[in-house]
Amino acid sequence: MNREGIIFNALQRGNRLNISNKWYKEHLEQRVMPLINDDFDKGDITTDLLIKRDFPAKAVVYARQDGIIAGIEEVRFLYGKFGIEVANSVKDGIKAKSGDKLLELKGSVKTLFKIERRLLDILSRMSGIATMTCLLRQLVNNNISVSATRKTLFPYIDKKAVFIGGGLTHRLALWDGVLIKNNHIFCIDFGLMDKSFFSMIDKQCSVVELETKDKDSAISLLRNFIKYRQANHDSDLVIIVMFDNMKPSDIKEGIDKIRGISKTEIADSVLFEASGNITEKNINEYAHTGIDVISVGMLTHSVKGFDLNQKIMKIFSIK
Repeated sequence: MNREGIIFNALQRGNRLNISNKWYKEHLEQRVMPLINDDFDKGDITTDLLIKRDFPAKAVVYARQDGIIAGIEEVRFLYGKFGIEVANSVKDGIKAKSGDKLLELKGSVKTLFKIERRLLDILSRMSGIATMTCLLRQLVNNNISVSATRKTLFPYIDKKAVFIGGGLTHRLALWDGVLIKNNHIFCIDFGLMDKSFFSMIDKQCSVVELETKDKDSAISLLRNFIKYRQANHDSDLVIIVMFDNMKPSDIKEGIDKIRGISKTEIADSVLFEASGNITEKNINEYAHTGIDVISVGMLTHSVKGFDLNQKIMKIFSIK
């Protein structure tokens, strides 16, 4: 397997994030639906005062900027939960232009008003994340993988949006991979991470990641990993060294040093990641350090929402 394939296997979970997967569907029902129900169940004072009798109507959702659309599958599912028919829609991943029609909706006019904001929020957030992910990939000429982090309150739908934008999801949750952070190292005996440690990881997942804030702290763990891989040639276990909040020059120096001790036969099983305060302004500098993956927290914790608009286009009958 080539290096790109190894990176994909280690850090891409996007294909799991769809309605056909029971746990993803349950995530929408248990985490996202309550936000919509908070408006729907408690009532809409404005609509109830102005519209005394309900009637069917048609609404259209438009893009008000250019970008990558994400969240179509999710909002189609959620509209259906409230009896709103999605008559037509674009597909996730399309490049929309300002003014493009994204969704055609039919159903109760009161319901359309009650759930409008929350559904547009989901579509806006996911499309904003997908658009920014695509932009960052373009800034590094699509030569370096861009990944999400877990800095978000909506882990699955946000990571789904990163996937649609061309990025890696990284691990989905604590159960989805081993990430040894500095606080872990502070609390345990670093020497316990020997061959038996890697053997236990190998049985549960395909990747172990070490967060480091200096170029020397990963060497001890890496030497033990090399010993394990040399003794277990059929293992697919990958180790990722994450350089956290380090200058590009220090990261480059660290990668050169680690590659110097990595044996040729397992070199492709050692990946390098940069993380911490990386933005569209400095990402290209990090991309030239020899890194394999750049994880960007701003994709999910502070991304700008995609500009959308919903318009009521037709009233079918008033009784």
